[in-house]
Amino acid sequence: MKYSVRQSKVKVVNQITKLPTEQLIAHNLRERKDLIKDKSFLRCSIRDWERFTAVCDEQLGVHLLYFVAMLIAEVLDEVGTPDALLCHSDNDVFTIIDLATVIPKIRERLQQRFTPAALAQEPVYVSRIKTQIDGDKIPASLKLITKIITADDFFQIEKHQGKEAS
Repeated sequence: MKYSVRQSKVKVVNQITKLPTEQLIAHNLRERKDLIKDKSFLRCSIRDWERFTAVCDEQLGVHLLYFVAMLIAEVLDEVGTPDALLCHSDNDVFTIIDLATVIPKIRERLQQRFTPAALAQEPVYVSRIKTQIDGDKIPASLKLITKIITADDFFQIEKHQGKEAS
């Protein structure tokens, strides 16, 4: 019998960004550990996401998540390898999987792309997001928090998130 992801409780794609979920990636990688032996994992999250979502409308949150996903994907196109993976959990957390030698370059480039000066050059950010972020109640700048984690950490985080989703 052929295994089907539909038959499991694995969420396949994030409904906002349409990126594969961490659950799906972890589910597939768990079967093929050989694919990650020379890889590193970079977790990215939006600073003050909880505060931001507490005061903004849902549409602005959707625009922000989509924008962040787009910028991360652009950075992967710039400095990542063709085999780089980007996945998105149910909240503001994105995970990049790529060669261990490339992850620090990706991290550095992401930090450059998420400075106020760089964001001011992004038409989508300026037209849809920044005008509403400039209010007193919303964090004044968009910052991305990044952390390099191990494969074991990734599988533990995914396992914990999978239990919460059930």
